[in-house]
Amino acid sequence: MAPNPRCLTLITPLVLLLGCADASQDGASPPVCSNRSLQGTYLYQIIGRDAVPEGQVTAGPYAEAGMDLYDGNGQVTTTYSSSREQGTQLIGHYDIQADCSGQIVYPGTDGPLRRYQVYVDPAGSRLAFIDVTDTSRGYLLGGEKLRVAAQTAPLANCSTQTLSGTFTYSVEGAVTTEQGLKLFREAGMESYDGAGNIANRYTDNQGVTATITGQYDIRPNCQGTATYASGGRYELYVDPLGQWFAFIDLTAGAQRGGKNHLISPQRLVQGAEVVPVDTFTVTGQRTGGTSAPQ
Repeated sequence: MAPNPRCLTLITPLVLLLGCADASQDGASPPVCSNRSLQGTYLYQIIGRDAVPEGQVTAGPYAEAGMDLYDGNGQVTTTYSSSREQGTQLIGHYDIQADCSGQIVYPGTDGPLRRYQVYVDPAGSRLAFIDVTDTSRGYLLGGEKLRVAAQTAPLANCSTQTLSGTFTYSVEGAVTTEQGLKLFREAGMESYDGAGNIANRYTDNQGVTATITGQYDIRPNCQGTATYASGGRYELYVDPLGQWFAFIDLTAGAQRGGKNHLISPQRLVQGAEVVPVDTFTVTGQRTGGTSAPQ
């Protein structure tokens, strides 16, 4: 019996489709990543361990927050503050392979100053990284970087008004006290009024719960500072849309930081200033209530 031509019309495209599917499974996957996968500004925060002081083999606690600007052609400019230095800028080079893995290298005088292994989202929205500069020295540094702007020009459109509403956060790290190194955790909620004022409510791992006030200032490059009635001072790296920011504690003896995430455009925390006396003392300064954005 002769085949029905109408059936052939339906079957032929299906056979072609199946043939193409088999070919793609047998062959290599097409390239999906390149240096162009990383373009724009990314924010990040690190809590880990690093060699300290310079030349010492034993790793110590370390915190860092900052922003990367990738040009899409293999160059990255990183601006950051850490538990050891503030407002540092490094220029490095990155190489992203077709399989979306790669490396970022910041050159130094005697070899790489820093080297990171990275794994990149093909869409370029985020990347995971780990420090592989010298694995023999016990570094435990890594994290995730999230894109906040796609343009390759530096950010220039932030102001104090960028932060407005209520954010939740958690702080992680350590502080050096008169009794030695102490691990530190804090969680809280804080309201920004868009005009430079903060009301913060928090609880720390010593069981202290309090509400304090603070002030903040955001520069056009989306970097800024926050200071609190307790004496705490933080460097901020801000999403230009005001949805979140990374931060680092600049208080001497502190190695802690985190991220702050917007949960409401309303100011949910009202600022009654209560500065408790807690057990943490950092280089002669009480640190209770040094809230940090998460």
